[in-house]
Amino acid sequence: TPAAARRSAAAPLLSYEDALDQYRDRLLQVDNCVANPTYQTVKNKTALLLDNRSPDGLEIHLDDTVYRLGGYEFQVVTIQSTALPHTIQVDCLFGDRTQFNMAQILVQQ
Repeated sequence: TPAAARRSAAAPLLSYEDALDQYRDRLLQVDNCVANPTYQTVKNKTALLLDNRSPDGLEIHLDDTVYRLGGYEFQVVTIQSTALPHTIQVDCLFGDRTQFNMAQILVQQ
């Protein structure tokens, strides 16, 4: 499948299947700017898998940090905040469409 053939920009040796297995409980999948899950809680400095499930590229905004993912691309990112607890607002830019507050990530100690 196209998804299985893509590699992560952050971890080029990690296959898609291995990434899903390793991060199954720390995952944000996005398909045409629709997030799954829409709300989750993680501990500070947790690795999270951002997974673009659409064939087109998109931008995922975690507060002010932007991640650009190509079609079916994924990336492992570290979720952290200096002020805890903190709720990260997740926005998405897909083509000429922006989906604000499509998900939230609560960061706790």
